[in-house]
Amino acid sequence: MSYTHNQAQSQKRQPNLADIAAKAEVSVTTVSRILAGKKLNTFPLTTIERVRSIAGELRYRPNRLVRGMQTGQTGLVGVVMSPQGSFYGAVLAGIHDELISEDRLPVVIWSEVDSPRGRGRSELEQIHSLVDLRVEGVILRPVFYEASDVYFQEILERKIPLVSVDRALPKANCGFVGSDDESGMAAILDHLKTLGHSRICFFGPDTAVSTGLHRLHSFRFLTSQDRTMAPVEYLLSHWNPTEEDALSCLGKVPKQSAIIAVNDSFAALIYKAAAIKKIRIPEDISVVGYGNLDFSPLMHPPLTTVDQHPYDIGVSAARSLHLRMMNPTERVSKILHPCDLVVRESTAPAPR
Repeated sequence: MSYTHNQAQSQKRQPNLADIAAKAEVSVTTVSRILAGKKLNTFPLTTIERVRSIAGELRYRPNRLVRGMQTGQTGLVGVVMSPQGSFYGAVLAGIHDELISEDRLPVVIWSEVDSPRGRGRSELEQIHSLVDLRVEGVILRPVFYEASDVYFQEILERKIPLVSVDRALPKANCGFVGSDDESGMAAILDHLKTLGHSRICFFGPDTAVSTGLHRLHSFRFLTSQDRTMAPVEYLLSHWNPTEEDALSCLGKVPKQSAIIAVNDSFAALIYKAAAIKKIRIPEDISVVGYGNLDFSPLMHPPLTTVDQHPYDIGVSAARSLHLRMMNPTERVSKILHPCDLVVRESTAPAPR
């Protein structure tokens, strides 16, 4: 049986430290320390250069699995998050770029309760899989947002640093990186007030999910501080609104001149409902979203919304985790990124 050159190459053994040591005529320990950058001041410069040159010539690549077993440092970081939507895609990009710059390898696991094929694994099972891979840290966008320390018991017992993103875990002892929703809501209300709006409706969920809850609480607090405001709330018991919900909202708050949606997806439903009811945006009612998702500038009219800078959130999450990994005694931190209002054509002066 004959083999092609490529087949022979594929079966060729990967070079190891012993191969480099033999060719460089030094010990395996010397090669290991030089390639790891340890105690370089104890070796002649010519030896260091020779070892590195031979390693490059042999196309040596360190074995992360072996290194992990030897040192307990795999360089792997678990990232439990759904990549759906432009927001989480940007968060993942920030996490990825920062981890790679720190010579760490992200292991991304889908975080939805069920997979598209209906064979989803629970969030807890996915976390256990990461523990089995000996990850050094975990970045998580929680699905089970009311989780307690008991839920993450294995991670906490193994002292694996944990950082949650976007949704806070108030009952779990972990870091958090998200948005400063009070600053985002303040920017919205200042903008609407400048346009002469005082009758403003908040359209969102009445749930314990921290993202919606913080925006609702910020809306309540900020409008309560201004006696010229006449705020109204139209709240749902879930995060998945329908067109009927948006129609009901417009029907029950007909005197409001502006609607603030908890996110851009809720705002898109208001657009559909307004079209059905022949309500013009922004001539009859102004609409503001939250999140600056990729479809928001493509809506008709383009949606005024809040940019949460998701890429920066991802970078901060990776950096926060890095600090905890380097210093296990580092205090658990809560980082809130300021938001910016992106003014487009869905807001206009309040109708007389």
